[in-house]
Amino acid sequence: MIVGGSGFETRHAALEAGEAMPDYLLFGRLGQDVSDTPHPKTLTMAEWWAAMVELPCIALGARTPESIDTVAETGAEFIGLASFVFDRSGEEAERVAEANRLLNERYAREKALAEERADA
Repeated sequence: MIVGGSGFETRHAALEAGEAMPDYLLFGRLGQDVSDTPHPKTLTMAEWWAAMVELPCIALGARTPESIDTVAETGAEFIGLASFVFDRSGEEAERVAEANRLLNERYAREKALAEERADA
């Protein structure tokens, strides 16, 4: 079983929750991912957490495919995409495949850039 937590308004509250050793923390409010862009606080908290803490986090995206890249830039280990995936009934599998494709493309670009830098 995997157990996580969410609803943290401050970094301090997130750190206190992390001390309880859940499996992950979620940044963003479930049901509030209905805009075209992720909430700025979600991005800020996820980026800070991913850079500082080993405990994995999920950053909630938005309803657009562009939000996937934006959230991936935070370094969060996982991306939550409720509205993006479930807003189009019957297209859930295609939406998950699209999200995975976009993330794979991002990874390939990052890997190529890292190899380019290593060769320089």
